[in-house]
Order: sequence, then structure tokens, then C-alpha cells
Amino acid sequence: MYGLNKEKYQNLPLALKYKIVEEKGNYITRRRHLTYNVELFELRDFYVEVGRSMATNQIYWITCPENDYVYDKYLQHIKVEELF
Repeated sequence: MYGLNKEKYQNLPLALKYKIVEEKGNYITRRRHLTYNVELFELRDFYVEVGRSMATNQIYWITCPENDYVYDKYLQHIKVEELF
């Protein structure tokens, strides 16, 4: 994974993206969007979202959202008091 940055990661094929995030990424949380489970990972110095069908468990997309998007979609739902 040496030399892998967000731009290089985004240009990889879907299957390779998933293999890397599964092996090297740190799972953070997940949310639901329509009929998908969207899992959030941290990989090196960027975030990765994996969109998976709830019906088939098939992966439909893997993206690298910007930090503002992650804060908006995830952090507002975390209750700090539940972390302690």
C-alpha cells in the first residue's frame, strides 16, 4: 500500500478497492441510504464509503467522500456520551 493516496485509490477497479479497504481500512460505522447499507472506513489519511445492497449484499459503489460530507452524514448522529 506504499504510495497509495486518495487519487490513486479512486482510480482502482472496484474489486481492488474493496480488497484494500477490507484488509487495510479501519471500519468506523455504517448508515442506511434507501436500500443500501453504507459503511464508512478510514484508510490512511482519507475516508472510504462502501455502498452495499441490503437485499443482495452486493457492493455497488466505493467512494472517497470529502471530510465535510463525512461530518455531515456521520458525526451529527454520534452521541459523545455513548462513547464513554
